[in-house]
Amino acid sequence: WSNHFLPQSLQKKEKEYEISNSVKNIEIGAFNSCSNLTTIEIPNSVKKMGNDLFNYHTKRIRIPDSVEEIGDFLCYGMANNDVSVYTDNPIVLEYLKKTQVTIKSYAEWNED
Repeated sequence: WSNHFLPQSLQKKEKEYEISNSVKNIEIGAFNSCSNLTTIEIPNSVKKMGNDLFNYHTKRIRIPDSVEEIGDFLCYGMANNDVSVYTDNPIVLEYLKKTQVTIKSYAEWNED
């Protein structure tokens, strides 16, 4: 389990959270009950992201090229509510075409 990020391992009051570089999989619903979490950067070690990871409070999500699989409903309850996803990953970009989130280049993360 050391290479999995589980929901119970997150302090729900945090606005930003850094995931360890040893994490390879982020489990279903890992952040969707974190009402204060507004910004999250996924490390390059992550290969798989589960379903319903983020809720409508999350505004900035950075996803690296290392992600090979992404679950349905990445952003639970999100429609067009000023969410920006920073990525150049073709798998993630294909998924995001079905959503109404703002897509930005991975490099733009530090510019915003």
